[in-house]
Amino acid sequence: MFSIRDMIKFLRNTLILLAMVLIVLVVWLKVGIRADYLHVGPYRISGLYIKLDKKLTLSAHHIVIPKSKSNPSFSTIDRTFDRIKGMLQIFDYVALHDIIYENNRIDLVYADNMLHINTKDYEIAGKIERKDKRFEAEVPLLYIKAKKITLSGNFTYSHYEDRLHVWGRYDMYGIQGNFTASKVKNNIHFDLQSDTFDDLKPLMEVLPLTEVVKHWSVERIQAQQYKLKALKGNGTAKGQDFTLDLDTLTGVAELSNAEINFKDGLESVYTPKIILEYKKGGLYFDLDKPVYQNKALDGSKVSIIDLTGSKPTTLKLDLHVNSPFDDAVQKILKAYHLPIPVLQQSGTAETSIGLDVVFKSGDTSAVIDVDVKDARLQVYKLDLSVESGHVHYEDGIVSFDNLLLKDKMYSGTVEGSIKLNKKKADILAVVNYLHSGEEGQEKSFEIKNKKFNLALDYHKGILIKIPELELSISEENNITQFSFEDLNLIKPYVKDKEFIQEGGNVDILTDDFKTFTFNGLLRRNTCFFYEGDDLCHTKVPCSGTITPKGIDFYAFDKRLHFNETRSRVTLNKLNIDLKRFIEYMTTNHEEGTITEKKGESLVIIGNKSNLRYENYTLVTDSYDVEVKPNGDIKAIGSSEGDIVKFEKKGNIFSINALRIKDDVLHPLIDFKGLKKGRYSLKVSGNINKVMNGRIIIEGGVMKDFKAYNNTLALINTLPALATLQDPGFSKEGFKIKKGVAEYKVINGEKIVFDSIYIKGKSSTIVGKGFIDIKQNVIDIQLAIRTAKTLGNVMGKIPFIGYILMGEDKSMTLGLTITGTLDKPKVETSAAEEILILPLEIIKRTIESPKQMLEETKRIEKEKPDEEKAVPSIHEQLGLEAPNKTKETTQPKKEAQ
Repeated sequence: MFSIRDMIKFLRNTLILLAMVLIVLVVWLKVGIRADYLHVGPYRISGLYIKLDKKLTLSAHHIVIPKSKSNPSFSTIDRTFDRIKGMLQIFDYVALHDIIYENNRIDLVYADNMLHINTKDYEIAGKIERKDKRFEAEVPLLYIKAKKITLSGNFTYSHYEDRLHVWGRYDMYGIQGNFTASKVKNNIHFDLQSDTFDDLKPLMEVLPLTEVVKHWSVERIQAQQYKLKALKGNGTAKGQDFTLDLDTLTGVAELSNAEINFKDGLESVYTPKIILEYKKGGLYFDLDKPVYQNKALDGSKVSIIDLTGSKPTTLKLDLHVNSPFDDAVQKILKAYHLPIPVLQQSGTAETSIGLDVVFKSGDTSAVIDVDVKDARLQVYKLDLSVESGHVHYEDGIVSFDNLLLKDKMYSGTVEGSIKLNKKKADILAVVNYLHSGEEGQEKSFEIKNKKFNLALDYHKGILIKIPELELSISEENNITQFSFEDLNLIKPYVKDKEFIQEGGNVDILTDDFKTFTFNGLLRRNTCFFYEGDDLCHTKVPCSGTITPKGIDFYAFDKRLHFNETRSRVTLNKLNIDLKRFIEYMTTNHEEGTITEKKGESLVIIGNKSNLRYENYTLVTDSYDVEVKPNGDIKAIGSSEGDIVKFEKKGNIFSINALRIKDDVLHPLIDFKGLKKGRYSLKVSGNINKVMNGRIIIEGGVMKDFKAYNNTLALINTLPALATLQDPGFSKEGFKIKKGVAEYKVINGEKIVFDSIYIKGKSSTIVGKGFIDIKQNVIDIQLAIRTAKTLGNVMGKIPFIGYILMGEDKSMTLGLTITGTLDKPKVETSAAEEILILPLEIIKRTIESPKQMLEETKRIEKEKPDEEKAVPSIHEQLGLEAPNKTKETTQPKKEAQ
């Protein structure tokens, strides 16, 4: 491409040619001269025409100008210019076409003081003047063909200072605008502005910018219109080479109706205007009212720094989001591989996101600040109601600053941090209050004014530990588990402390927070479930489910099942103390209720289970118990066909048992001395005051209790009584035909026997007395009547003071049992003391069989329909005898 020096050389040589032609053809100029070919020295001219008419007119169609061996000196450029200018002034019009000069084809036209030169590299038209030491030129056209750049304007040049100043307009790459440029020696400065245009790509392809700048300017940013407000820079010129100093390059552009795609996979940010500035090796984007997914990003800025130099080129995003920190914002962070475990579900927030992304490596650093208000935050699936607070992220750590939590069930502040690379968090929670149930509802637990440390681990699922409570909360595969290692630690905060008592541990699991399953061990200091006779279960292994409908509670390997929905307890091979259990249930429910459903009874079903109430124990194969809301009880039990009924109304307690076996009787009366046989029992009264009881005995044996053993020992030591062993007193026990015992239990501490009647094969025992359990003493008086045959033998023995002889030769022996229950003392009593026993007992013992027979016949004759001396079993129990036919008694007619 021609330089200014080349142009001067060309003009000088051209003018030399013109001068030579004029000298040769001066004689014929007036008439005009045409020459098809002219050879003057090294110059060749074809199609020459020249004429003088005031001024010369010159044209030629082909000229060959030899290359000059010397370059013009800029020190004499003013004189050279004056000579060229003076030479051109004698011409009115010059048109030289197809000038061959130094491998260039040039067209030159001069008219009206305007010089027009067209080469293969450019086309230029202008006129130039010299004013003192400065050249001034008007250039209406400069077209650089290779770059398709059109310039027009003016310039001034001082060759003494080597200073050039150019200004004008340009049209290049579809862009039009103004420019200014200046050159001082080898230093060049330029400044460009543009009119509005709609395609930036052609310009960016030719500018000496990095690929990152070009990619972002053209691909990442799309706009409907562009306007270059300024593009300034400096450089150096050396010969025809120009080197741009990128450190001095600055530019400001305005983009209208633009969108920016920051990252593949993210939606674009829309803005009505972007002010794009390039300075100090960086691109800076000032966004006007930007919007991302309908979220305002007012105040957001974007920059690309270190486009030049040795530092890695970095994208810097400064985003300000005036909206919740929700999925849309999270999507931005995830696109840059920043899994921040905080998600806002509602409320307001002001979010500042600062991202530094290194283009070459993709390394990303971030600083994020979120101010939330009246929000629902989810921190690793922990749903929190936040009144206000600040969340900060930097260097892989999420920190919470004065996060004020407030909901219907909790209030407090949270501070702490989450280390993302370790997947762990340490949080301090200051609890103002934390309770169950909404406003107006009963609170089953409540915590006030406490501090707790929370340790969070989410390597696999999520795990939260609260050391002060030994509580851990975990979530894995959509299953949440609450583990209480020591229930004593939450006992101070639980309303129903009776449930926890001595602590224990429990795991609770749920996958929908509607249905819960649990498994654990409860430790208790009260006992109402036991094994054997009295092996109390204070450790209760339990499991079950909790649903909106109620609780299914299992314990002791599912031998205990409580169904809250049906208000039913089922026991299998597990014994229960019913009184204690009812007391526990009533204290844990509203007054007048025993279940969660007001007015509903509790049903207890037992299988191979003993039922105990105070000192009474029911041993059966199965039983059904109904406990009414007021505490009244109805129960019925069965043991190999034996039926026992148990009832409580208010303070009145009753038991009815018909012909039961000894193993059912023993725990009901707390006495095992009666074996085999059948027994009917009727007990009623106030347990805390007086209980009246009657036992009817059918067969069996009396043995194996201390009083009997001591009586047997006494008989063995008295020669006069040795023969009593024959009628039934032996180690095998006393065989019973039938018997009745009537007694009272006072305050559960003292048993008073109103009468004891036991008839054996050859002896009958009657007596009365008491046992004081509290004082551990016994005082029983007995009379033992022998059969007639024994009396015949004894009749031959001299009178003994402790024996009464009957008229039928039978005898009655008096005994007293006193002392402690552990060591009862059996002694004979004086004969007259036997008379102290009630008359009806004496009649049963000392009267002869004949007298008894006569009396019985008399009673039967006088009152044939009334009871015998010993009522039937069913009558004793107050029950109707089976298969009994009711008769209607007709009134007797009076005697005529």
